[in-house]
Amino acid sequence: MEYYAHTREDGERQTVKAHLIGVSKLAEDFSVDLLKPLAKKASLYHDIGKYALNFQKRLDDDKVKFSHASCGAIEYKNLADKNDCFAPLMEYCIAGHHTGLMDGGTGADNSDSPTLNGILKRADEYTGDSDYSAYASEIEFATLTQEEITPPLNELLSAKDPTELIERYAFFTKYVFSCLTDADFLDTETFCNKNVERGMSGDFEKALSILNERMKNMRSETKLQQARSSIQKQAIDHCTKGSHISVLDMPTGSGKTLCSLKIALEKAVESGKKHIIYVIPYTSIIEQTAKDFEEMFRDVLPVLQHHSNYSYDGDTEEEKKTAEKLKRTCENWDAPLIITTSVQFFQSIYHYKGSALRKLHNLRDSVIVFDEIHLIPTELLRPCLKAVGYITKYLNSEALFLSATMPDYSKLFDKFLPDVNYNKLVTDRTNFKYFKKCEYKDMGKTSLETIAENASRCKNALIVVNTKKTSAELYSLVQGEKYHLSANMTPAHRSRVIEVVRNKLENGEHITVVSTSLVEAGVDLDFNTVFRQLSGLDSILQ
Repeated sequence: MEYYAHTREDGERQTVKAHLIGVSKLAEDFSVDLLKPLAKKASLYHDIGKYALNFQKRLDDDKVKFSHASCGAIEYKNLADKNDCFAPLMEYCIAGHHTGLMDGGTGADNSDSPTLNGILKRADEYTGDSDYSAYASEIEFATLTQEEITPPLNELLSAKDPTELIERYAFFTKYVFSCLTDADFLDTETFCNKNVERGMSGDFEKALSILNERMKNMRSETKLQQARSSIQKQAIDHCTKGSHISVLDMPTGSGKTLCSLKIALEKAVESGKKHIIYVIPYTSIIEQTAKDFEEMFRDVLPVLQHHSNYSYDGDTEEEKKTAEKLKRTCENWDAPLIITTSVQFFQSIYHYKGSALRKLHNLRDSVIVFDEIHLIPTELLRPCLKAVGYITKYLNSEALFLSATMPDYSKLFDKFLPDVNYNKLVTDRTNFKYFKKCEYKDMGKTSLETIAENASRCKNALIVVNTKKTSAELYSLVQGEKYHLSANMTPAHRSRVIEVVRNKLENGEHITVVSTSLVEAGVDLDFNTVFRQLSGLDSILQ
């Protein structure tokens, strides 16, 4: 008999064999060489449970219950060589390809436990119509050979301590799982909806030409403009091939975003990278950065925004079609230029769900720019730096750390990234003095009424406070023309207000802006006076 995996709306069916072969080829293509055998074989057997008669009945009657995902994991465990140290990895990926990577559990778990140990104890339940052994008539089940195991095993054994070995193993598991789940989704989607559109394309070389022309036309007359050019040239000249992580420490106003974009594009063109990914902590910075990039590159290099504030809605049929394509592209980041949040990025590595981990394999062959890197919470620095280390070490990617207030991470790099090369792009800080355009005064403890009154006497003023409640209270006290910025506003509204404020400032008008900390990093506004409620030093410096 024929065994089927999926039924299309028009009644056409895809065989299990065709699906398994299709998924295994995709997963193998997605994977780096080191883990190709693992990605291919995990994918080739992930759906062998669909050879059970109960699953075939389920295609016509969804009331028939059958859990097919565990069958491949059970079969791998039964057939794997006792020296196959990657058997648990394969079992995790196969068993969790629908529900996500599960807890391992303990030997005390029974077959009802939602853990890997529990699932592997269900072997005796697959009899009668639940027996899936018919797979053997179409698919030759082959576990990993010693030749396939040795390269990734040697990589594990080179770890400096047991903790590092375990963390590498965990990263390999997440990566193979990413290749499998995305390949499974895409093969199914291709069969069930042949006309679906996803993915984006762009031209890094043309984009680099556009950026070079823009930077060439930037004025370099005043000492500050000349200092900006000098610092940017120094950073670009110090970029070296083979460096996993580059640190770009440039003062506010020196053009580090454009400088980082030029470095990223040059690396992408020279090394054949497939993606440039900007990882930014605040959505307000993302919106401004995306707008600048879109206006500069247009169709030459379209921008994929992936964050909670981005709206994919459209009014016309064409806009709706484009919105759907963007949504699908966000699922696995199949785009050349991506701007996303720190949360989205690190969830693509540390989450357990396939919906988050599908993106991980597309971090391969990338230049990843981390803007305002100092804003990563201290308690999360270790896992975040470790993740960047694995991506740059194993996935042929490079990282660029940006900040105007860069902490000295050298000791942390040496501790958490011992196998990763890093270099500082700006070592001569002589020209930094031209960007120290303000002085700091401690007003001591004072009232909101006093702040509002002092602001009214200034040519123009920005007041940054710590909470939305305080900003609303202070806004009600401010006299004259005033504006408010906070996360209570929709992204579109906030962008409109920022644009109005920018125009008012350029025209020299007397205005006061009350904002939460969202305005601090990456929002390009120029005030004569800023009042900052007491907070951490990095916020005050920003």
